[in-house]
Amino acid sequence: MAQLQTPRLIPLARNTRWKNPTVHTIIVDLHTESTRDNPSGRERHVWAPGETREVPAEFDNAIRRVRDGKVVSGLAPQLVVDGERPVPLDPAIDSEAAERKQSRDELRDAQALEKAAKAQLADAAARVAANASEKAEAKAEPKAEQLPTKAQQQGQERAGK
Repeated sequence: MAQLQTPRLIPLARNTRWKNPTVHTIIVDLHTESTRDNPSGRERHVWAPGETREVPAEFDNAIRRVRDGKVVSGLAPQLVVDGERPVPLDPAIDSEAAERKQSRDELRDAQALEKAAKAQLADAAARVAANASEKAEAKAEPKAEQLPTKAQQQGQERAGK
């Protein structure tokens, strides 16, 4: 009895369409098999802003790795699969989020410095006003040496009699 041999299935090459949603050109070098025409095995893919390109699906995890609903690593984590909802980048690799956070931190620091400067200015103005008030009071009050002593007052009273 001859055994039937099932034909080996040759996996069909499947591609994934990746889209560049950013305003930057993205360049990815993928390592494929070395050939006589390409001894390094490097294959360069370039996405212009808004461009969509197909790449063999075997490179999906090299382009972008998703864990717990966030993109956590990859050669081009900002790329999105065409036709799918974008997956948010983990804050650890999101350069735009890092820039926004840095801007917020710098703004907060500048506001704190402004508040401290205004407090110092108000304090200095209060000290200046207090000094001016003291000087005005000192000019208005006669000095101790200008006031007649009791003996002088009594002498003036006797002289006036």
